[in-house]
Amino acid sequence: MHDGKFKHRESGTSLQNLSFDIRYERGKSGDQLKISQAQANLHEGLISLNGTLKNLHQPEFDLQLGASIDLAALRNFFSLDTLEIFQGSLSINTAINGKLDYVESDSSYNWRSLLTSGSATLQNGVVRLKNSNRVFDQLYAEADFDRRNVLIRSLSGHVNGSDFAINGSLNNLIPFLSSDVEHLQLDAQLRSKLIDFTNLVETNSGSSSSNQYLFELPMRIDFDLNCKVDKFVFRKFEATQVRGDAKLDLGVLTIDPVAFKTADGEFSAQIVMNRTSADLYRLNCLASLQSININKLFTEFENFDQDFIQDKHLRGTANATVQFRTPITTSLDVVMDKVESVIDISITNGELIGLESLQDIAQYIRENKLIAPFVNEDKFAERMKDISFSKLENVIEIRDRLITIPMMDIHSSALDITAKGKHTFDNQIDYAIGFNLRDVLVRKEKEWQESDDGLGKRLYISMKGTTENPVFAMDRELAKEVRKEDIEAEKANVKALLKEELGLFKKDKNVGSYKQETAPGGSTISLEWEDNDQPVKNDTGDQTPDNKKAPKKEDPIVPDKPKKKVPKWLEEKE
Repeated sequence: MHDGKFKHRESGTSLQNLSFDIRYERGKSGDQLKISQAQANLHEGLISLNGTLKNLHQPEFDLQLGASIDLAALRNFFSLDTLEIFQGSLSINTAINGKLDYVESDSSYNWRSLLTSGSATLQNGVVRLKNSNRVFDQLYAEADFDRRNVLIRSLSGHVNGSDFAINGSLNNLIPFLSSDVEHLQLDAQLRSKLIDFTNLVETNSGSSSSNQYLFELPMRIDFDLNCKVDKFVFRKFEATQVRGDAKLDLGVLTIDPVAFKTADGEFSAQIVMNRTSADLYRLNCLASLQSININKLFTEFENFDQDFIQDKHLRGTANATVQFRTPITTSLDVVMDKVESVIDISITNGELIGLESLQDIAQYIRENKLIAPFVNEDKFAERMKDISFSKLENVIEIRDRLITIPMMDIHSSALDITAKGKHTFDNQIDYAIGFNLRDVLVRKEKEWQESDDGLGKRLYISMKGTTENPVFAMDRELAKEVRKEDIEAEKANVKALLKEELGLFKKDKNVGSYKQETAPGGSTISLEWEDNDQPVKNDTGDQTPDNKKAPKKEDPIVPDKPKKKVPKWLEEKE
């Protein structure tokens, strides 16, 4: 044939100047098709083909293909409707060899035996799939064909403002392209100056919210990527110097390890994500945070979608170990009912600034008729506005939509605070907050000092209800519980004293060393909050319960060492 033309009726795109020389032979060894000097123009590009096909029922290829074509013309000619945009210049020079096996069971061909060799170059590529918000542009690629695989010497470009550069290998390419079940394996290195994940993930076109995303792990693509990204952004979150190994194998995504800098500190983690249903993934994470600016962390994570304690209330540097697991939807929404986490955290050089709940406590004390006479309310409220502390440590658990905060002590410049509590995802709260009496009784002109009898050393206030409408009350049960613990600790210390001085309890391994206590000096005060919130004064003016006698004042058990004081509970026994 010479000067032929082959036109696609719907698109109007045609092969021009089509010419070829084809010979067909049939013999004892089977039929054979010889193609020589076959070429045509597609738009302004040129396609050429030479070689032979043996045994047309199960063809055996020995072909040489060359092409220099425009991708837009190629899309139109083959009616590739899944590609909304397909532009660029593609040059190919390759050989195709191998046998194409016919599978009678499903009337298809097995392409696994086909082998390729040669090279390809793509320039000025632009690709966008139909109904996708991702546009790949400035695409440039150089690749070599090696049997069933493609060696990527260079693949670079931009997608929605993010840049990427990849080199590596695509394995099992031809079977993947020709089958609905074969997997493509990518083993490569990824480099990027910026990945803006906010614009990179697919948006749900059926959603009215721009924050609805569609995250899909490919079902037939496996990869092993070594990643180095200078900057990663997702909404307000920002990370730099991102380094990690990402592996996708049979639908399970593993990122181990991954490390980056964020919020003035460092983050490292192991992450595993696997699909559990059509619209859910299971996410497991073990992470370590070092020297994190907690104010910036809350800002980057948008205050974790709560308003009880926000970035404006916090200062300090956090170190933490986090175990976290939860289902996550294809819209990147966490299934809050199933969140499970344990957070071992310490915060140094911290500040609580203008926290509304602490100001509410100050207001409660102001309005409480029992406490108010002892308190300079304005001064106490001023102390609660800005609380600085050197270190705070705790292990926080999250499960069944409930955040559990065990008892912890906050030693601050303004006052010492003891706190514990529970906080649901629906903002139901049950907190208990304790203060040293010396910090609360600031109305007195003297410098008060606690007595050492374990009674009324701390004032405990409960805060229950909701974050919007907290209800305050005196927490007598916690006060009794803490006093009991103090007494038990004091008993243990006396055992240690008796062991040290008299040789008792020598065989008891649970008895530790005696802890020296400094005898209190100056004026002291001790308050016991009764159930009716009314203190009872004794004859001496001390405020003690009316149903308890004042402790006896006797000499210590060991008179030659008066500095080691015997607790009041032991004196009462005597």
